[in-house]
Amino acid sequence: KIEVGEDANADGILDTDEVDDSLTRYVCNGADGEDGEDGLDGGGSPGSGLDIGEELILQRTLLSPSIALSGDGNNILTASTDSEAANERIYSVYNISNNSLNKIGQDVIIPQGGVSNNYDGGKINYDGTKILRHMGNGLGMDLYEYHLINNNWQLQNASNFPNTLPGNYRVSDDFATLIIGNKVYENDSASGGYVLTTTLPSVNWEAFYYDISSDGNKVAGSSIIPGGSGIAKVFHKINNSWIQQGPDIIAPSDIVSNYGFGYWCSLSDDGLMFVTPYNYQPQKYVVYSFLNEQWVSNEVYFNATTYNDGQVSNEPYGVNFNSDGEYLVMLCNQTAWPNSVTEASINVLKIDNGIWGSDSSSYDVYGSFIFSQNSGYGNRSWLLNSGTLIYLKANGGGRAKLIIKKLF
Repeated sequence: KIEVGEDANADGILDTDEVDDSLTRYVCNGADGEDGEDGLDGGGSPGSGLDIGEELILQRTLLSPSIALSGDGNNILTASTDSEAANERIYSVYNISNNSLNKIGQDVIIPQGGVSNNYDGGKINYDGTKILRHMGNGLGMDLYEYHLINNNWQLQNASNFPNTLPGNYRVSDDFATLIIGNKVYENDSASGGYVLTTTLPSVNWEAFYYDISSDGNKVAGSSIIPGGSGIAKVFHKINNSWIQQGPDIIAPSDIVSNYGFGYWCSLSDDGLMFVTPYNYQPQKYVVYSFLNEQWVSNEVYFNATTYNDGQVSNEPYGVNFNSDGEYLVMLCNQTAWPNSVTEASINVLKIDNGIWGSDSSSYDVYGSFIFSQNSGYGNRSWLLNSGTLIYLKANGGGRAKLIIKKLF
């Protein structure tokens, strides 16, 4: 019952004779309605991950591993085989909080029938509340989406992509948009999976050769030209149409082969910077910036170490922008003979007034290799998001240790 009137004596109390009965209203509770669906569990607390410079090692050896990192840099998905018998593929999710790793939800365990397949992996969304699990089916790729509900990973829908290598896709942070080559798919809850919505014109992007921004509204990739050097293109989604951003991006004039241009490319989230390695020995990197409606090459990097006692084998393993495009990270493995010195280099660059310069967060990993990017047909074995770097350090026999480091 709600009574309204004028407090004539100004005592702060509505007396009986001050109530205006014509304004009295009643509020009644009806019968309880049906309970709604359970919402998604929250992921890790924002900003509660690793301190800058801190490093974590997952105290579990991964066999035939695959990894994924959330956009906030605080949640990790691992996929690995349980044993040499390869009877099961185990998917686990970890949250980084207060400089420690904490498991989220139960393991998702998939029988493999005795066949090890390190191409089976997945992705994790921005805040660690959803995962995608992909696997080969002999004719293409199956993709399964799980949501974290009541601290339990529950299957929501499944999609099938014929003639697609497992892991050969890129997806936005919210899982709403997915690309495979030149095909764009949207996550349609009504149909229970991904639906093809667009085929990008005049592109033929192969495995590894493309990227998508975190919001899913920008994509980029490169095509190999037979007998030539390769061409890259960037597209933006404007009013539900995909429009090419500027002209084609052409490989530098000093390219010596068609190997590498566009391989492991990375696109900044604003879609205005595109980076790719090119050539092989020595490896070079080129950053393109979109200025005055043109793609301009603003810097080229060499990534090699010279030893005084012998030859150097330099194996480049890709390049990634940080989420905001302010930092650039490049990895490579290097072996020097005759002393067989092995190390992995993590090279970090930061842009300042349009110039990329070396950052103090760069470092070397001695005595071991880092797993290469091609260990899972586009399922990256090292990733960078929100200043957090994760990679797989070889541990012998197809095994690896997961390393997590906060670079900046």
